[in-house]
Amino acid sequence: MLNLRQLEAFRALMLTGTTVQAAAMLGITQPVISRLISDLEFQSGLSLFVRSGGRLRATPEADILFAELERTFYGLDHLSSFIKGIRNVGGTLNILATMPMAHGILPSVFQRLSKNNPDLHITLKTVLSRDARAWLDTQQFDVALTNYPIDYPSSFTQDFIRVNAVCIMPPDHPLAARDVVTADDLRGVSFVAMPPGSRHRQKVDLAFQQSDVTPRILVEAQTSAIICEMVATGIGVSVVDEISARAFLSKGLVLRPFLPKLIYEFRILLPMQREMSHTSRIFIKHAREYVAEAWPGQK
Repeated sequence: MLNLRQLEAFRALMLTGTTVQAAAMLGITQPVISRLISDLEFQSGLSLFVRSGGRLRATPEADILFAELERTFYGLDHLSSFIKGIRNVGGTLNILATMPMAHGILPSVFQRLSKNNPDLHITLKTVLSRDARAWLDTQQFDVALTNYPIDYPSSFTQDFIRVNAVCIMPPDHPLAARDVVTADDLRGVSFVAMPPGSRHRQKVDLAFQQSDVTPRILVEAQTSAIICEMVATGIGVSVVDEISARAFLSKGLVLRPFLPKLIYEFRILLPMQREMSHTSRIFIKHAREYVAEAWPGQK
């Protein structure tokens, strides 16, 4: 039978990439890591790693197992935090959030929350929008902040914030002189895009198609935060939600309204299997207050 130590060794190797680093992470020797991985492969009947050019490379089966294992370990972390919350007066708060929320809103909300509740322990799990549904199914969160639409019962959903897309660019870019940037303005301009198939990419592609523009895509990046980082270095321009973009203003990123208008909605989701806690109510109160101040006009 599989045991937890084998799975810990596998997870450490996937996270670090080498048996030496995996051993250091777990505080054991390299031969022990190798033996645990070998036992795991034998007992599971899976080929998890192949050696290429002197390095171990994960197989597709390893990637699938790792994704599922991360959910399991997150559940164990949640249980650990829950037990700590029973012991500590301050309690715990487990937040699940997609990238724009994690980068653009939660740091300020957590600052306010911690200032008034110094004994509160906060755990944040950040997920890609396309993976949010699987994490929501675990119900191992107190409050979730995700992109909308998403398949979740409306009775456990609250409106949160609604923003438009903006065109982002470095400060020395010619488009920075414009008050508004249109899809047609981006004809022939170096562009950083989300991967094909993502909901954001579909929105932006449709805007280009309506203007009969074929974007000059130089780079495709996984998240809006990575896109903002790249644009700030001068690689090109992009179109992202305003929440993500604002988080990078300190790096010199320039924001301009984008047309045609693209709307991004974010909602608060609550667990279906238990009542909302007092701590969750306090968190939501702080989150709404911050949004009302940062985006006047939001309900």
